[in-house]
Amino acid sequence: MAKSTRKKNTQPNRKISLVERFIQEFLSTIQPGERGWDSILTELDSLIQQYVDEQKQSMKINIVDDSLSQLFSRFSGKVSAGEEIDIFLWAGHHYENFGDWDKAQEAYQRVITLSETNISEFHEQKAEALRWIGFLLTMQNKWPEALKYFLESLNLCITNLEERGEAQAYNSLGILYFEQGEFEKAAEHWQKALEIVSSSGNEIRLAAKINNNLGILANAQGKPQEALAYYSESVPRFEKIGNIRGLAETYHNMAMTYCDLERWSEAEMYYNKSYYLAREAGDVRLQAIVKLNRVKVYINIADWRIAEALSKQSLKAFLKLGDRLGEAEVYKFLGLISTKNADWEIAKSYFQKGVRLTRNFNNPLTEAEIHLEYGCMFKKKKNKQAAKKQFQQALELFTQLKAEADLEKVRQELAGLSS
Repeated sequence: MAKSTRKKNTQPNRKISLVERFIQEFLSTIQPGERGWDSILTELDSLIQQYVDEQKQSMKINIVDDSLSQLFSRFSGKVSAGEEIDIFLWAGHHYENFGDWDKAQEAYQRVITLSETNISEFHEQKAEALRWIGFLLTMQNKWPEALKYFLESLNLCITNLEERGEAQAYNSLGILYFEQGEFEKAAEHWQKALEIVSSSGNEIRLAAKINNNLGILANAQGKPQEALAYYSESVPRFEKIGNIRGLAETYHNMAMTYCDLERWSEAEMYYNKSYYLAREAGDVRLQAIVKLNRVKVYINIADWRIAEALSKQSLKAFLKLGDRLGEAEVYKFLGLISTKNADWEIAKSYFQKGVRLTRNFNNPLTEAEIHLEYGCMFKKKKNKQAAKKQFQQALELFTQLKAEADLEKVRQELAGLSS
């Protein structure tokens, strides 16, 4: 096992928590030869999850650093290349989950380097690491770089007749195309992935994720009942395998659909479920997304103070993560809140920031939504000409996306300007 160059994080003046002490004791006594690395990493997961609930973000990352450092120190030269790869994959997932995307990418890159020493044996792990790097780049809206990694992963799986990895690569490509507003390409890749996993019958988690994504697409296209049907396929699958993170994502998506249907009590119920599970899973980005989208519920009940607080909390998280499209979503809501307060120049500034980001990172769906709210601001200000310009830009983008429900909203707004 190669020696780690990572510096151990030491905090001599910090009080050690009970759970952290358990982790240190566990790491100091484990013997992988007796139990195997899968068992050890699973138990370490459980201990870290308890630690997550009681610590700040930076300290969550420290415990992963410390765990890696102790593992490298105790077992240098005593584990196989495959076991070392598994450890770096484990670390990458935790770094990604806790919001340190640079360290996550570093861990996955290490997997790629290690796997290339014996690619015939470790091609599945390399393909997985490539997908995860692509996913990290997607969350940072680096589309060309993400596409490169996803395609390399796909080609590696096709070459090695690895159908599960092939389905995962198609699913990842679908996410990439969806984020760029290429809904037909997204649907094509998700259906390919679903066809592969359906034929195997044992890929429960992946089937749940794909149905979840198809639900998101249906919702974006203004088909809420179809979206809920897809989510109803995901929930029991995630429950069956105990996938907390997947359930949190699905509940969040269901809440968004209920918001679109203006079924506010159900939306709030599912947002609560999602946020609770996202916290349990330690998923920083999902917690920020749930907080942000709950803003619609508080706007509906006219609790503008809470709506603004949630928006600003989410903005802080997205800025830290480098999630520029998440940032643009926040500006949409802050613009809407400023419009309500008749702070026209502030609202204008937020909407313009949001439009600029969505154009820079090629996200037509969010851009269209911002133009719609921007137009409503001008309408409230009684500037019909400016409102019409914004509504027409929204109309063009929603037409491109074939988002029928949103198109109808824009048509109604344009008709209202003529009356």
